[in-house]
Amino acid sequence: MNTIRLTVRFFVLVSLSMVVGSTPARCQTQTPTRGDIVIEKHLAHEAAKLSQRVWDGAKSRDEWNARRPRLKQELIAS
Repeated sequence: MNTIRLTVRFFVLVSLSMVVGSTPARCQTQTPTRGDIVIEKHLAHEAAKLSQRVWDGAKSRDEWNARRPRLKQELIAS
C-alpha cells in the first residue's frame, strides 16, 4: 500500500514538473493588439454593469429571500 502511494506521488510530481517546466513560445507575453484592447474594455464594462446588479440590490439575507421568488419566476419565464 505504501509503495503504491509513493509511486502515485512520484508520477504526480513528475507530471507537474513537466507541465510547469515547459513553457511553449506561444505562451510568452505579447503586445496586445487593438482588438484585444477593445475586447478587454468591453468585458470590463459588462462586468461593471453586472456587479452593480449583484443580489438584485439586496443588502441582507431577508431582503434576498424576499426577492428570490420574483427572480426565479423571471428566470423561468425567459
